[in-house]
Amino acid sequence: MSRRSARPEPDALKQDIAAAEAAWTRKPTAPQEIDPNTLGHVVWHSTEEDGGPDVGMSLGLGGDKAMWVGEITNNEWDELDEGQRATLGGGSGGTFLMLYPDRVPLARFADMPTAQDFIEAVSAAIQLAKRCSAP
Repeated sequence: MSRRSARPEPDALKQDIAAAEAAWTRKPTAPQEIDPNTLGHVVWHSTEEDGGPDVGMSLGLGGDKAMWVGEITNNEWDELDEGQRATLGGGSGGTFLMLYPDRVPLARFADMPTAQDFIEAVSAAIQLAKRCSAP
């Protein structure tokens, strides 16, 4: 009877390393047009085709509505009433949570990574709820 070595074969180990390196260096999907009809769908908005969400992220809420986290334009800031601006604090710079298409400001985040975590958590909760309620 022959004893097998517990060590993986060199070719299998090379394939595992190559797969791990590919996953580590894979670039995010290029941004795409927002599809607010797809409940729970997250879209990254970027200044570069293959970049991360440096401008913002949107989350489809269904019914032609979407939640946006990210920058807003100076014009959008100027269109807010004084009460909304006071609630959000500061000026037009920063990372905001907005409801579109009505452009309702909901909150301001400390930074984009915090906003991204929020959007991803809400999306995950929506996806879970969709799976649990599927017939």
